[in-house]
Order: sequence, then C-alpha cells, then structure tokens
Amino acid sequence: MVEQKPLPPALEAAEAPSVQAKSKIVKIAGPGTVKLNLASWARLPRSWSLVEAESGQEVAQGNLDQLKGKAGEYQIIWLQSEHKHKPVLLTEVVRVESGKTVEAAIDTGIRIIAPKEVKPSKLWYLTEPDAKDKVYSVAESLEPQVAPAGVYDLWWWQDEHKATPMRLARITVESGKLNDLLVDHGINLQPADWLKEPYFYALEDDKVLRFT
Repeated sequence: MVEQKPLPPALEAAEAPSVQAKSKIVKIAGPGTVKLNLASWARLPRSWSLVEAESGQEVAQGNLDQLKGKAGEYQIIWLQSEHKHKPVLLTEVVRVESGKTVEAAIDTGIRIIAPKEVKPSKLWYLTEPDAKDKVYSVAESLEPQVAPAGVYDLWWWQDEHKATPMRLARITVESGKLNDLLVDHGINLQPADWLKEPYFYALEDDKVLRFT
C-alpha cells in the first residue's frame, strides 16, 4: 500500500511591481513674426517673401504687413506689382526670434527726378556694374520705388520700339534712405524744314544708342 502525501500548497503568483509612467514635457519653439515698417513714401507690395539668408530657401510668402517664420536670419524678396516690376532681393538681413515680433524697415529706395518734358520710360532698370542681367526693373513709372542697397549701373529704355536701352550712370543706392537720381540730360533733335524725318539716328562712343 502506497501512502499518498498531500501536495504542497500552490505558489501564489508574485504581483508585478507597479511602474508609474513619467511624462516629459518637450517645449517646441514657436515661430516669430516679421512686421513691415514702411517709410512714408513706400507702399505695400503685390507680394513679399521671407527667404533664408544662407540658402535662399523661401519659408513664407504673403501680401499683408506681417509674416511668420521660425527663428533664424532672413532676407526679403519684394514684388511691388505683378506686371510692372521685377522681384528683387533686398539686401538687409532680418533676425527672427521665437515668439517675438521684429520690425523690418522698408526705407531704402530710388526716386527718379526728371523734367516735366521727360515722359516715364518704357523701362528703367539696374544691373551689377558692367553686367547685362537685370537686378531690378520698373516699367512706366517715376514714383519712388523700394530698391536694394548697393552699387549698380542705371539703364534707361525710353521706348520699346523706337529706342534702344542706354546706360545712364553708375549709381550708389545708400541703405536707409530714399536716393534721388536726377535724369536731366538728353537730346531734342530739330532737323531743318527741308530735311525728311530720318529712319533712325544714333549716338556712338564705346556704346551705340539708336533712335528711330
């Protein structure tokens, strides 16, 4: 006869220690705001953009007087009108801080001053010294214009079909002011009564300026 021994009591499952999850607050830096501070002669543009000063990448674009962007350094691309202006990169750098508003002074510009007899040109524009590519251009207007600071060649194109562009002068656009540019020299050809009107006439030195 085999004697059965009682089974040992079952082991109770150990209760797992409770672990209380700890939350961690991560603070994400919010954007800053760039607000335009227009000079008295300047007007809000058709549109303007913030681009990173180092890479040129656009981060914001609009047509009101404020734009938001993350902290960093930016420049402004300015488009005064859709059809009569070329977009231009302004030279001033704007430093944006998270959660703060910084004012961007729009106070550098050009005003063409000409006699009443001089009609607004079909186009006037700026190039880098001795270059051909347009940095900035304005069509059919002598009103004050927002412009980038720097040294440029000023070109004048009186008529699209009856004149060729001519380089008037090398100019310096100083930052923080409206730069007056006097355009007061020209030619008013008065042929004799017995001469027929010429098909064209031209002035020549190192460049040729042609009129028809």
